[in-house]
Amino acid sequence: MSLNATNLYIQAAPLPVTFRGNPNDLFTEMIKRMRILSPSGTNFIFIGDTEPTSNVGPWLKNGSQWYVWDPGTKRYIPQDISASFTEPYFIGLSQPSGTVPGLWLQTSKNTTDGINYGDPLRWFFWNGTAWVWPHQVPPLSEERRLWVGTEADLWFYDGGDGTTPVGATDTTGAMWAVDLATPNYIKRSARKFYTPI
Repeated sequence: MSLNATNLYIQAAPLPVTFRGNPNDLFTEMIKRMRILSPSGTNFIFIGDTEPTSNVGPWLKNGSQWYVWDPGTKRYIPQDISASFTEPYFIGLSQPSGTVPGLWLQTSKNTTDGINYGDPLRWFFWNGTAWVWPHQVPPLSEERRLWVGTEADLWFYDGGDGTTPVGATDTTGAMWAVDLATPNYIKRSARKFYTPI
């Protein structure tokens, strides 16, 4: 265990001139007559917003976070991981109001107690402009499905936004288009991702 210099003072009373005894008795009597004093204003912890550059004992940052000195890195580190931990993803039913972190687990309900989120539904990621998740069938794949509804209904089918698949982007347009070679079948459009409702 390494020791650090402090501002503490040792005060001792003199031994009586009549003292008689062996070295252990001398040691015992000296300890009895000593006390440790600290100057006015001396703290055993460092309190402040700025990280100390040397080991000055435990550091209370911002009045709420405890840090301890790490002799390996010669820096202060959190006593627990709360100061360095960031949420890895959003969780809940409602679309997140922020975009960092760029991952969202959509669940069947928003929690009120931080525990019960209902059932997991799907993972979304932030693509720079919207929350999206990949369609299970790749765009323009060879998969075909039989369709018996109208073409206007088709444009809403399976996450489409109700607009024509012509000129579809990664996140806009119909998910499926009529296969003109076999009109009773539909094929995947160029749209890649679902976006939340």
